[in-house]
Amino acid sequence: MANSFTLNLNLPKPAAGDLSWKDEEDAVKEAIDDIGNLFSFPIPLVQAPAVGLVFYDGFMPQEDITLVALSIFSGTAPTGAALTIDVLKDGAAQANGATLSAGSQKQKTTLGVPIDFTSAQEMGFQVTGIGSIEPGNDVYLTIYFKKKAITTIP
Repeated sequence: MANSFTLNLNLPKPAAGDLSWKDEEDAVKEAIDDIGNLFSFPIPLVQAPAVGLVFYDGFMPQEDITLVALSIFSGTAPTGAALTIDVLKDGAAQANGATLSAGSQKQKTTLGVPIDFTSAQEMGFQVTGIGSIEPGNDVYLTIYFKKKAITTIP
């Protein structure tokens, strides 16, 4: 019997009467699990970066998440020093953020320690360093996160 496949994730759907579909079931579980690694979105910095500038503060995820990486893009690269942005969790700096090296326009930083957020916690960001000659301009911060696993079955 031939399987059919779902439109978006191309997951196998066993044919009617197929009694041996364990392999297909395992593949579906792996594909669904991989979805948890696919989330990211860009956040524009709507003003020129300045040390101490807090932005996008107060974002509360709909579900529990783990922040795993950040990337910075700058239309005008910082020069003289790196542009650095730290993560805020409920307003507190995490000393765990992103760096855009002087002279670079884009750079991704995998967080040394991923940061967990519950749906009741606020996420924000703070500029902690700017280029000493050119601070950087037209800056976007992209966050990469995954949904926390469901640990209990209802």
